Amino acid sequence: MPLLFLILACSSEVAAPAASAAPTRAVLPQGPPPTPACLDRIDQADGTADHVVRKCANCALVMEGDAKHTSTVAGYTFHSCSDTCKEALDTNPGEVVARACEHK
Repeated sequence: MPLLFLILACSSEVAAPAASAAPTRAVLPQGPPPTPACLDRIDQADGTADHVVRKCANCALVMEGDAKHTSTVAGYTFHSCSDTCKEALDTNPGEVVARACEHK
């Protein structure tokens, strides 16, 4: 009986395996950085050169942006129209800004 007690006592001290966390995936910005000329051009889409782009860059400057969906790219503040557009800008700022510049 003492041997059984010792085995049970030792087995209760064995740590349970740690719960494995789901792997996280880092989202890195893709594409080349926006050019200064392009940034200046879309900055002035609202008629003011103030480093704040108030129209949604992901929607090619058609939709009004909202300050609650704000991103910063190369020193410019961008207001996106939705969380989805903000995520697109944050994930791939070079592509989104270049596309907006083409439409301006």
